[in-house]
Amino acid sequence: MKLSNKAYDILKYICQIAMPAILTCAATIMGLLNVDTALVATIVGIGAALNTLLGALLGISTANYNKEIAEQAMAYNQEWEEPHDEQ
Repeated sequence: MKLSNKAYDILKYICQIAMPAILTCAATIMGLLNVDTALVATIVGIGAALNTLLGALLGISTANYNKEIAEQAMAYNQEWEEPHDEQ
């Protein structure tokens, strides 16, 4: 599956900025409201696990993209490096 640049950028923003901020804010507010510690840990733990999964999937996507770009660059360079017959 290929992601568009826009979709990748949005998911990367969610993973790196939004989710950590939301989870930290939720944990802080629930702590201040004296919500049961086990519930807070469960909610934040699930959110962190989902964020880790998203980060891993984005990392795989980035590795595949970089590999594809490198292969295209090598193919392009080989086209220019082949000897030309001079007649």
